[in-house]
Amino acid sequence: MKKYCLLLALLLACGTASAQKTHYQGEVVVNYGLGVGDIRLSREGVFLINGFRFNPYFSAGVGIGLDHLYAGKEESYLSLPLFADLKFYIPLSPKVDLLAWFDSGYSFGLKGEKFSGIDVDIQGLMISPGLGVNIKSTERISLNIGLCYINQKCTLSYQNEKASAPVNAIGMKMGMTF
Repeated sequence: MKKYCLLLALLLACGTASAQKTHYQGEVVVNYGLGVGDIRLSREGVFLINGFRFNPYFSAGVGIGLDHLYAGKEESYLSLPLFADLKFYIPLSPKVDLLAWFDSGYSFGLKGEKFSGIDVDIQGLMISPGLGVNIKSTERISLNIGLCYINQKCTLSYQNEKASAPVNAIGMKMGMTF
């Protein structure tokens, strides 16, 4: 146990060595995802992420948003994702970084519908890893563009039976950091 505490203290000390570069980083993101898998619900959404850029290579924050999931014109759902956002940057040039991110959290169903007699509740754990580029326009303002995989759980109910199923999508995200 002492080894783990010492290792944690050492890692935290290294992380604060660049504390002078830590600053608030906000981000507005829009996304579109094409549904894949057994339950093919496409999605479009908008998110606000509030976090901190700890150094040129790492940022972390908390995000909230609104997701609209749909299958054609007859099936439509709304959910409210609340998630942690981790971003890793690899500088390629002074203006361009390779970007990898991992979002993980919970999505709350806001509006569900019955479809073919089945109640669908788009609510559950969600994860979204992705890769992209970060293009800087100024010191703190940049544009992020990337591809991601979105995995979210939903609950299907028919009469007294319930089952959990994944709602997956391959998507594109575009955001502006400030």
